[in-house]
Amino acid sequence: MAEEGDNGSLKSSPLTPYEEALEALSSLITKRTRVGDVNMEERFSVLFEYLKMLELEEAISNLKVIHVAGTKGKVLSLIFNRWLL
Repeated sequence: MAEEGDNGSLKSSPLTPYEEALEALSSLITKRTRVGDVNMEERFSVLFEYLKMLELEEAISNLKVIHVAGTKGKVLSLIFNRWLL
C-alpha cells in the first residue's frame, strides 16, 4: 500500500496488502502479531494455542489426513492413495 512521503512523493508501506490482512486476522484471534522467524517447535506451539482458542482440538484430532508434499510425484501419490482408500 502506498503512503505519501514528507516531500509529497509516494513511498511504499513496509507491509503488502496480503501481509496487512494476515496481521489484521491474527489480531482478531490473539490480539498479538504473527509468529515471524521462529523455530518450528515455537510455531507448532502457537498453532496448538490457536486450535485451543477456536475449540478445534477434537475436530482436528478426528480428521483422517494424508499430507503429500514435495516437488515431484504428488499427483501420482494422490491417485495411488485414492485407489487404496
